[in-house]
Amino acid sequence: MKKINNSVLIIPPYISTNWSHVKAIYLRDDIFYVSIKDGETVAIPHLSPEEIEKIFFSHAEYLDQIEPNNDPMMKNVPLRISFGAVDGLGNIMQHNPEQADSPDLPKEIIEKITSVAKIVAPEEVQNLPKPEPQCNCFHCQILQAMNPEKKEQIAENETAVSDEDLQFCQWNITPEGNKIYNVANRIDSDEQYKVCLSPLGCTCGKPGCEHIVAVLKT
Repeated sequence: MKKINNSVLIIPPYISTNWSHVKAIYLRDDIFYVSIKDGETVAIPHLSPEEIEKIFFSHAEYLDQIEPNNDPMMKNVPLRISFGAVDGLGNIMQHNPEQADSPDLPKEIIEKITSVAKIVAPEEVQNLPKPEPQCNCFHCQILQAMNPEKKEQIAENETAVSDEDLQFCQWNITPEGNKIYNVANRIDSDEQYKVCLSPLGCTCGKPGCEHIVAVLKT
């Protein structure tokens, strides 16, 4: 008889053990594996998606119980996660600007959370919102780890406008309607460009040019 909770993992005839004896669990090629601390790895085939989700839930609950007690920094960190269809991954945590300067979560905690999420709810991981730029709250740390591509996109967007671009520019901006602007050089009125905001572009032909930046700043 199978028994899966935050204390034990019993799946006859493959395994019967306490979570304290388990080193890691993972899914590969539709076969579920349990790595025991003594070095043995047990393969468990033919598990249903619901059973796999329950195993990951139970293991996460076990880790949630013991790891905050082992790390003083983690005692006040909300690590419990909902992967069910009702709550979804979007409610993993709420963005908290007051925690923007929080210390980095331990790598082991991040890896456990992201690995469980990507297995039990891969589609929801792809649809998670972007982490807030320059924020290190626990919510944003986990979102960055789950989707590093979004983190890179944010970094690119942050560097798109340089310090020089933020300084007073020499361009005179005149709206012409339909999200089109005329950009004229204040010093040389013969130098003029057309900037369109949708789709974003400039008649100078350079992406992210100073004319686009000047329009966006207005």
